[in-house]
Amino acid sequence: MKTRYTPLIHFFILLLFANCAKNDNFSVPSLTCADPVLQVNTTLEEVSKRIDDKIRPYPGSKTDILTALVISSDQGGNFYNKLYIVDEQTQTPAIINLEMTASFTTFPPGTKIQLHLANLYCINSYGKLNFGGGIYTATSGKQYIGSIAKNAIVQCIKSYCDPVPDLTIYNHHLTIEKLKQNTEQYVGKLLTLEKVQFDPSHIGKKLYDPLDVDTQGYTLRKVKDAKGNTCYIRTGKMSKDFVDYVITANSGTITGIADVFGKQIQFYPRVLEDLQLDQPSLDELSSETEGETDPDQGEIEQETIPVQPGTLLAFPGSDFEQWDDFTASIGTTGLKFATQAVGLGWEQSTGLAFQGSPTKTDYAFIVSSVQVPPTATSLSFLLKGTASKRSLSVNVYNAMGYFIAYNLEDVQQSKIILPSSHTNEQGNVNQYKGTINTQGEWIKIILPLGDFAYNQSGQGPLLSIRFRGKTATIASDYDLILDEIRFEEEQVD
Repeated sequence: MKTRYTPLIHFFILLLFANCAKNDNFSVPSLTCADPVLQVNTTLEEVSKRIDDKIRPYPGSKTDILTALVISSDQGGNFYNKLYIVDEQTQTPAIINLEMTASFTTFPPGTKIQLHLANLYCINSYGKLNFGGGIYTATSGKQYIGSIAKNAIVQCIKSYCDPVPDLTIYNHHLTIEKLKQNTEQYVGKLLTLEKVQFDPSHIGKKLYDPLDVDTQGYTLRKVKDAKGNTCYIRTGKMSKDFVDYVITANSGTITGIADVFGKQIQFYPRVLEDLQLDQPSLDELSSETEGETDPDQGEIEQETIPVQPGTLLAFPGSDFEQWDDFTASIGTTGLKFATQAVGLGWEQSTGLAFQGSPTKTDYAFIVSSVQVPPTATSLSFLLKGTASKRSLSVNVYNAMGYFIAYNLEDVQQSKIILPSSHTNEQGNVNQYKGTINTQGEWIKIILPLGDFAYNQSGQGPLLSIRFRGKTATIASDYDLILDEIRFEEEQVD
């Protein structure tokens, strides 16, 4: 009897699984694309008028359907379980919360969708229109809009076959200043911030650092423009595209979507290619015109300055004798243009050579995260050689990552150089015009620190030296040896 009933039991089990598969839409999808057939009868702009700041079921008609364009992408790890959309005509923005990882494969940027509002929950929170699948209550008791369940997404969101091939008209190019002045107008939309760079205090750091996060586990990195306007790029452990990105001094554009938390503007790039920082730093671009020298900056030439090294090493390896110590002090930013000069330094020791004609302006090195004495009155170094048309600029940083500049300009003999009257937070301070010719002799350059609170925290940048690249009309030929970067503890007259 048992043997006779087994095939019949197997038949009913197979029939049961077939019905479950059909009900849960596990059938093989058609390879033929078809646009949604139901009629669109509302817009994001109209819907936003019906929704308030309480999470609740959509209050409109159960037949309401709208269209929108996807502008976000979770390919880089940001926008986890979220689609940012805008109305095709008015560009009214909204967010769809959904249980879907790698949503960029189904809804890449430019995808035109139909959003069926029946059975969705919604909220208009601080001007941000959100759609989801329910209410999520955290352990704290606070409620958030929940995500649309995986098996419900296909009923709620339907794609058109042909995406918008070019999102240019939906991408707003603007400055941080304009974004700050018109924040409500641009939050949730696709933006490209122009003429921006990361704050100097972040140079050499990674965009995401698990040891440098806020209370929610995200790293915030400040982005600024030439006028000092700022916003923040926010990345987390899911931001896989950005976890290994090392911040440079370059400027350029950053594309992404802006949001606001409190009064802080936070910016989310979609993929690594959204960071197009391929231009010189803003300080360098500002100095392209080689404007007037800061009237409060200058130098005091003194033939009587004794040419000998200062008292204390400014940082490990600052006399260049222990080369590994020096390279450890400059960290991941490394050494650019300048090279080790064995036997060419002070008293036939090892120095640092600037030789050749650089093609662009850059940092030779940036000293970061070193312990320094708290009682220094000035910095000094020894110098020998020539530089035609272009000189050097030395930056000394405070604990906030901003710096004052000591611009060497014309140098023929030992001199005391006064710093810029303000930090780079208020505008460009680096200048490179000038000629250096020490007549084959060693000279000493002294940089008084005065009342400037140089960085004693042991974290972030302390010192950097910049050189100037050649242009189509101005040469930039260096043949210099620099050595013995040290702190002085005696007061400079």
